[in-house]
Amino acid sequence: MTLPELLATMSVVAVSLAMAAATYDSVVRNNRRATSINELVGTMHAARSEAITRNTQLTICPSSNGTACADGANWADGWMYFTDVDQNRIPDGADIVLGSSPGTPRITIASDEFPDFLVYRPNGRVMADTPDDNTGQFTICDERGPTDARVVFINASGEPTLGETQADGSAPVCPGS
Repeated sequence: MTLPELLATMSVVAVSLAMAAATYDSVVRNNRRATSINELVGTMHAARSEAITRNTQLTICPSSNGTACADGANWADGWMYFTDVDQNRIPDGADIVLGSSPGTPRITIASDEFPDFLVYRPNGRVMADTPDDNTGQFTICDERGPTDARVVFINASGEPTLGETQADGSAPVCPGS
């Protein structure tokens, strides 16, 4: 084998490895985003089902420790859901914490309609900060920004669905971009 052949072979290997690394990074980011979305949507389905089954109000709130709602917390830090018998949006008294989910690193989750909590009523419908609001959305972003963001919509019946654009058809808006 001559030196030019060896250099050519090494060049092909280097280019192949660079392409594989870029693809791997994209797969890791997509899986991280999908995990966050699945955890959030799974929590919404579980909370909605429990609200209907138990015939009581359930609250989902941002929580970094899974035991208390955090004022001004980021949904990406994690969340919890609990029965909210006294409807004060704080797990206390007769309330039962039904589940929690840890945050996902390098993911942001934002919602204008549900910045501090999401309430499922006994009929399965959702209620936001403003009691008249029954719909809303969560935007899930990573370091790639709005082009790779996803939006979880909550329709009038309280069911979450996934999309790539906001409700008005515009591109998602990621915090800090």
